[in-house]
Amino acid sequence: MKAAIPLVLPVLGAVAEYSITITDRSINNKPLIPARPTDDPYSATGCGGSPCTNVLNAGWIPYTTDPLSDEGGLFLRLSTEGCYPSVISLVDSVPGTNGLEFQTPSDSNILHDGPDPSFDFPNVTQAEIAYASDPRTTHRPLTGEYFVTYQQSPYGGGRKTIVSRSKTPSDHSSWTRNEHQMFPDVDDCATALWFPFDEGVDLEAGDEVPKAYAVATFGELRGGNLTLVSSSDNMETWDTERTFVFTRSNDFWDNATLSTGPSPVKLSDGNWLLLYNVDNLWPVSDPVQPFPYYGRCALGYVILDQNNITNVLARSEEPLVYAELPWELNGTTPVVVYTDGIRPIGNDEFIIYSGGGDTVIEGFSIKVNID
Repeated sequence: MKAAIPLVLPVLGAVAEYSITITDRSINNKPLIPARPTDDPYSATGCGGSPCTNVLNAGWIPYTTDPLSDEGGLFLRLSTEGCYPSVISLVDSVPGTNGLEFQTPSDSNILHDGPDPSFDFPNVTQAEIAYASDPRTTHRPLTGEYFVTYQQSPYGGGRKTIVSRSKTPSDHSSWTRNEHQMFPDVDDCATALWFPFDEGVDLEAGDEVPKAYAVATFGELRGGNLTLVSSSDNMETWDTERTFVFTRSNDFWDNATLSTGPSPVKLSDGNWLLLYNVDNLWPVSDPVQPFPYYGRCALGYVILDQNNITNVLARSEEPLVYAELPWELNGTTPVVVYTDGIRPIGNDEFIIYSGGGDTVIEGFSIKVNID
């Protein structure tokens, strides 16, 4: 469904410099991956012994070193009708479809990257990673590694981010979970890795591997503010740099809890685009009702300074995308668009992969205009 009139949203702080155009609000005019009924699930028992019917919150992972290649796959959350239990699945894209058609989720592509959940949650006895959710992905060309982060969040509370990595991402069995949680002493509900200072580094000439960074969202359930963290020991331990994207006041649309979207992507001018999610079912203990016009979960963005990556150059004055389509307005969780995935297609254009209604995977495309 092409927008008849492109939606261009101004941003705070640099109105004359940046705008974003939604170039295709609904690629294929339907979900890229739909839900399945309980009598014909993607997996009969894969979700903690229950049928896996819903697909949501997907992250694109390339299978080549070419960032514009459509050879890759989607890490997605495969869940029951009620969203939990859930597992992480990696589905390959169908060749020649521009990353818009994918193999069918099944038992064969559920991620098995490490030990049973008892490794992290001693009281969990369900199937492997039966409470995993919300994958976010990135590629580090400097080291030839591909990464996915996801949360383990079993019944009884707690969310811990896991890092899994591979050098041969299309080989599903090659993915290996880090031995340690990213933040063992604190809960976080969304974290995306980022390697902003790798460009120009020559490891063969003796240069050191730069720090790894991540945009973390500390908070057990629905998020909070966005915090930059860093690691100097191959992602074994992490230090807090600073919190840099905050929930804003009631004078702004994004006055509810935030969670990071996919890993930041570099623009043609060297600055960075970071997408973020806003969840209006907040505060958790006493949610504000009714929802605003853009529903429960919607998408915003900031532009980050290449010379000072916590310096916000611009921020959306309105939601970029919010629930409007039937599969976004309805579903397991109504009025939700939640974004974990992004794929560059050149000239500051991107395909965005989102979950609609906590039920389906959808795609739309945007262009960042830099004046």
